[in-house]
Amino acid sequence: MKRLLIPTLALLLSSGAAHADAAGTWRTSALNDGSSALIEIRACDGAPHTYCGTIVEIFNFPNQDRLGEIVLRGMEAKDSQSYAGGEIYAPDEDKWYSSKMKVDNNTLEVSGCVLGGLICRSQTWTKAS
Repeated sequence: MKRLLIPTLALLLSSGAAHADAAGTWRTSALNDGSSALIEIRACDGAPHTYCGTIVEIFNFPNQDRLGEIVLRGMEAKDSQSYAGGEIYAPDEDKWYSSKMKVDNNTLEVSGCVLGGLICRSQTWTKAS
């Protein structure tokens, strides 16, 4: 019985720390005008633990010029749920901000920050795929 119990416990303990990956397609929160977008997040070219995000679809916004535009860059995985060290683009302000993200099941908390992270503007995105 002991021979079976120890390997079973080891397997259960090792599988308990699942990695909540930010890779995938996420729908942004709607802005005041009702527009939103789908952002595809994946590993940046040549950097397996660094993520970038690109606009792949835009909703309720007549100007589709931003389709294909990079809006997240250089996001580094810090632990199983947190990402930092990158930047996020705010199209409404045409500026890049330091950024951090946190994955929780099917939601992604995305923040753009100034003053070393003292002041942040956040959105919660939902997993689309």
